[in-house]
Amino acid sequence: MIKNERQYRMTKAQAQRFSDAITHSENAPHEGMHPLLRKATLDAHRSQLKDLQSQIAQYETLRLGHSPLVRVESFEE
Repeated sequence: MIKNERQYRMTKAQAQRFSDAITHSENAPHEGMHPLLRKATLDAHRSQLKDLQSQIAQYETLRLGHSPLVRVESFEE
């Protein structure tokens, strides 16, 4: 979870690096890499990018004040 602007900037930069790595991996020839290893690597990068993008979106939503309020009736809830 992103808690401040510094973490937000760092997460955006990391997401961009993952995006660039994915693009590079998809377009570059991988003659020496086993196809299953290449697929596993790309899948891992895509998964991590998706997680980072989700965190970025959540932080941006909170920063704009568009988060839903949770109504709690008691401490037990």
